[in-house]
Amino acid sequence: MRARFILLLSLITAAAYLPALRAGFVWDDYALVLRDPFIRSWRLIPDGWQQFLFVDARGSNFFRPLQRLTYTADYAIWEFNPLGYHLTNILLHGVAALALGWFATAFFRRHRASLSATGLRWPPDGMGFFVAVAWAIHPILTSAVTYVSGRADSLAACFCFLALRVALDVAASTGRDLWLRSTLCAALCLLAAFSKEMGLFSFLLCALLLRCERSGGRRFIVWITCAIVGVGLYAAARSAAGEAKPPTRPAIPLSQRPILMAAAAAEYAALVAFPAHLHMERGVRPVPDPARAGRSIYPPPPWWQTAAGAGIIALLAALAFAFRRRREIFFPLAAFALAFVPVSNVFALNATVAEHWMYQPLAFLLIAAAAWIARAVPAWPRAWRIGGGIALGCWLAALGVRTFVRQDDWRDYRTFIERTLAAGGDTSRMWINLGLQATVTEPVLADACFRRALILSPGSNHATIGLTTLALGRKDYTEVHRLLDSIKGDRALEPARLENLALVRRLEGSGNGEAEIQEARRLYPDNWQLMRRHAQLLVADGRSAEAVDELQRFTEAYPYRADAWMLLSDFARTARRFATAGFARARAFENDIHLERRVQRKESEAGRPPENADPKPTDPQGGSTRSELRPEGQSGESGQKNLHP
Repeated sequence: MRARFILLLSLITAAAYLPALRAGFVWDDYALVLRDPFIRSWRLIPDGWQQFLFVDARGSNFFRPLQRLTYTADYAIWEFNPLGYHLTNILLHGVAALALGWFATAFFRRHRASLSATGLRWPPDGMGFFVAVAWAIHPILTSAVTYVSGRADSLAACFCFLALRVALDVAASTGRDLWLRSTLCAALCLLAAFSKEMGLFSFLLCALLLRCERSGGRRFIVWITCAIVGVGLYAAARSAAGEAKPPTRPAIPLSQRPILMAAAAAEYAALVAFPAHLHMERGVRPVPDPARAGRSIYPPPPWWQTAAGAGIIALLAALAFAFRRRREIFFPLAAFALAFVPVSNVFALNATVAEHWMYQPLAFLLIAAAAWIARAVPAWPRAWRIGGGIALGCWLAALGVRTFVRQDDWRDYRTFIERTLAAGGDTSRMWINLGLQATVTEPVLADACFRRALILSPGSNHATIGLTTLALGRKDYTEVHRLLDSIKGDRALEPARLENLALVRRLEGSGNGEAEIQEARRLYPDNWQLMRRHAQLLVADGRSAEAVDELQRFTEAYPYRADAWMLLSDFARTARRFATAGFARARAFENDIHLERRVQRKESEAGRPPENADPKPTDPQGGSTRSELRPEGQSGESGQKNLHP
């Protein structure tokens, strides 16, 4: 694109997302930013590269080391100031829009002869600019841009668009340039895969483009060779990350997946054309029928939605067939279908619909639309052309305004949840999250939220844990025991159940809770929250030396946790093991580049002597790792789903 188009595109994108700089952290940001130990030091990058996401929360099978690497850079600059993280998201989205415009412009230039045959006077640069602007400001993408945890989509799309741009050069290369450009193209596809699993489809998209550009023979063989190497490197890196631990989800029968695919197509079509009711908690599958819950069978979506989606899929297939010889239209339509497959419900994902899953598919749909408009509009009557141009301009303006206004939905966690519920995300998960937000300050509201969640999803153990926390606050220990007994057997919540059981035993005087914590630690040895609770219980019982020994064993097994090293330092000082305390303190500062400054500030405010002074016993829960012995139940993102396939 020309320089003026690049500048204008950058300004438009920045203006649409400017209010996002006031947004905070929500949902999975707590696990991926605030609680991920691997983003707190540059020296932990190699360790983080060998871990799936959600290390300090529930398990996952999301291998996205580049996403984590961007959080490491943000933490180094901004610590936990959300403004910086949102600024990075906006910049990444802007770069992705520029990459899309660069590819679209080169693609239209390559097919200038075919497009100009209809009398088109719109230059390829203008067409590429239109595609990039419409894509950059479309509000269906806001959940990937304004949501800090959604930046994996921007990263993957950026590398994918760049890979496609290089693939156009591969289609015209020979000799040494062919190998160099094919290698670069495959490397960009590999980076897309390291950003998000959907990035693996970049290899297929580039292969599709080469075939559509009739780059057969040696060019295609060279590209396939480089692509195989790239996929092999990805597989090797992913296998080195150990065993994935995805959360268990109800199985969707294969017979229902085509129905869900059609319904999802209708849902996305409505959101693309008229993005009115936008919210994170979407789906085309109703809440499971309680009578069928044990058989994991779900009622189908409304018949009209399925029929509409089937009609849309048939229309796109018919258009692709009709324009099979017009590569400027056939390729983007085929690329849209290929990019849509992984999020179409053909594969079992953690949701049936998510707005940000259209991040890449929408780009190809807009390219196809621009190419079709370029071919069709010159044949229209003048009045139609004027009217169509006005309608298109109004649609683009409405998209920009809708995106600008929606940024306020992420202002803070409470606002995010309430806006999601108001917009139609009336699900058990959202009521649980609202209840967790209100537990401390508004227990009556929290109780109502958890009970509403149980109505929407009978037997929801996450809601039961929330009610347990409220019962602990009321000192209704009989109710606590009843609730905890009702969720026995839920492996995902067993740590929280045992932790709360240990706490209630101490509060009611029926035990010290150590047996429950030890059992939880035996089942989940890598759970830092349980280890911290166990150490606190030991210190509370005057067994500081045992707490230090337990923490030493834990830090030897999991040396990347700065919080664990800092707690070891505090408790070792209490036990007058000053050499251990000094060593642990140094390791903590190595694993968190901002921790030393935070600790020194807190110690200065508390009047604690400098580290180099004669050390004396201190409050075992002082310093930067202070954690009151209180019922925690679930973490900040408990019950949430990560909407990134």
